[in-house]
Amino acid sequence: MCCSSMKGARNNREDAYKIAADEPSPGDQASTTPTVQKYTWEKRAEIDLSKYKVAQVDGALEKRTDIKGQQFLIENCKNSVILLLDNSATVTVDDCENCLIVIGPCAGSVFIRDTNKCSVWAVCQQLRTRDCHDLKLALHCATQPIIENTRLVVFHPLALNYSGIRENLIAARLSPFLNNAHSVHDFTPDKYTPNYTLSKKMLLPQQPLSLLLSPQQTDVSFQSNSSFFIATPREDGAAGGPTETLTIYVTQSEGETVEAFFTRCLPGLADLRIDGVSCTATRDVLATKNDLIHCMDSCPEFTSGHIVALYLDCEAEKREEVPGKLSADWKCVPESLDDTFRITIDRLNLSSLSV
Repeated sequence: MCCSSMKGARNNREDAYKIAADEPSPGDQASTTPTVQKYTWEKRAEIDLSKYKVAQVDGALEKRTDIKGQQFLIENCKNSVILLLDNSATVTVDDCENCLIVIGPCAGSVFIRDTNKCSVWAVCQQLRTRDCHDLKLALHCATQPIIENTRLVVFHPLALNYSGIRENLIAARLSPFLNNAHSVHDFTPDKYTPNYTLSKKMLLPQQPLSLLLSPQQTDVSFQSNSSFFIATPREDGAAGGPTETLTIYVTQSEGETVEAFFTRCLPGLADLRIDGVSCTATRDVLATKNDLIHCMDSCPEFTSGHIVALYLDCEAEKREEVPGKLSADWKCVPESLDDTFRITIDRLNLSSLSV
């Protein structure tokens, strides 16, 4: 029954995803309407779409590093590794099976449709799936991931790094600290069995596809200790003693561009790779001074703009080490205000989510 419904969805895909009306044919009455001449500066250079497409690949490695903000299509691939190591506008994955797919920073949406038994690592503004089955997704997603007619999906934290990922993020205008990948919205929930689960474990490549990932060829790391993104939810039963919370933050300066702000924040990530200290969540919210009136007494210069906050779990004896490791841009929230600060930031983050 599941298979037949998916075939039907595939056959009607053009209707289901159509975003613009068909242009009139030469014989239609509308074809007599005079065309508007474009000036030379309005004409766009023709794009070779074949450069931005991977199709009909079976049992091979495909790596693309020259997307440069264009739209990209992956379709009808099987048993393959596909690496998009550049920033893109949108990425569409159609009719793929048993593939390992890495999608570098995507300024718009990643669409996954009619795809089964695939593992996907993606950095994007939005993710949507439709008519999929048995997916493993590791995401850094600015908005809520949306699934529809999709079964057996597991969402993992993202551990990913490759040469150029920082520059790709800035080019895609994505925040390295804004991630709502675990706030999933299911358009077609099952009354009895959840269609997705949330995992605290990192997603790692599995054999036999991992055998295609030669370090000399791919330049991609899936290890948490080298990941560009450092937020790793603490696993239940993780080794170690009692922990204490600590929140650190940076505020955008008046007149500072978003790109300059993120560039100023990013060096702080490397400072937090300390044994006994884990970052459990990152936040990037827009706020005004009035929003934070009860918890920002330590930052009188802030008026409005972005606030980046990192939530840390620290072993008791390590907590005191963190302030000394931070650059001057990062500040620690006083312990007495930590809970209030997090509640305020989480409320601002929740209010920004939209389906």
